[in-house]
Amino acid sequence: MPNLSETLGSLLKDIANSRVKSDLFSRDASLEYFKDPVLRLFPVPRVEIRSADLELTFAVASARQEDVKTSDVARSVFSQNVSSLRSRLLSVPARAARSARKAETLDALLGGEQEKVRAELDKRLDAFMTEKADALSEQLIQDPDAFARTLGGAAARILRDVMATTGVRPVFTADLQKEVNDRALEWSRSTSGQLKQALTRARAEAFNLDLAVTKDDLVNLPQTAVARVKVTVEIQNYEWIETEDEKGETVNKLVVA
Repeated sequence: MPNLSETLGSLLKDIANSRVKSDLFSRDASLEYFKDPVLRLFPVPRVEIRSADLELTFAVASARQEDVKTSDVARSVFSQNVSSLRSRLLSVPARAARSARKAETLDALLGGEQEKVRAELDKRLDAFMTEKADALSEQLIQDPDAFARTLGGAAARILRDVMATTGVRPVFTADLQKEVNDRALEWSRSTSGQLKQALTRARAEAFNLDLAVTKDDLVNLPQTAVARVKVTVEIQNYEWIETEDEKGETVNKLVVA
């Protein structure tokens, strides 16, 4: 049995495809018009579909909720947010050893090693969270403050280890563990909400309705078992334009017509 998303998706794809075929025909016709001294005085025919109404009649044959593994969703959320955590950690106040200058952020002290340190922190933090995603994901959902304490301890160790591989010898102007814990708490509370939303979306996408849609499927069913959904489709037109990218190089891109 087809499911609802496949059925509607196929209908919408066919509408878009009909427009493509029409435009390809208009392209070929325009070349023929151009070659003919009389036809070239006429406008080239082109069909533009602005909107279409669809009414799908169906019965629900079955409904099923596929399993969604929380840790898999968490790994994706962790990886998407690891750079945000790293930025927070590198905002810890510090100053260079044997320097009379006032305190700066740790990131500002890295100089030429900044990119290397950022990349290594991203890798180490991501590895810590994704390797322990089964346990950490549940903790992040149920108690983000407890998760922050777990993360804070690990993040401080990772930060010290990575800094030890560089030529930078910072002097931390505050309690490093407290500074890291505060930043881990901010990040955890924000990421907990994102994980919950991602899980809601994943479970919704994993819920499938199998449909009976053909005449033979529906003919013997009582009307009370038959449902209808009406969809109004609007086709958005795009066109190619020539523009410049950030480096000043000429590029082609599609924009709304």
